[in-house]
Amino acid sequence: MNATAIIFMLFGMIFLWGGLSVALWHNQKTEKQLGKEETYQ
Repeated sequence: MNATAIIFMLFGMIFLWGGLSVALWHNQKTEKQLGKEETYQ
């Protein structure tokens, strides 16, 4: 494997883990604020 493939894999893993963590955090945040504000649907 060359350096570009390794860098590409690293960026892909970081992107995937970042997206998953942000989605989970956003889900918990919206679940807490469901009763307070229902402006955006």
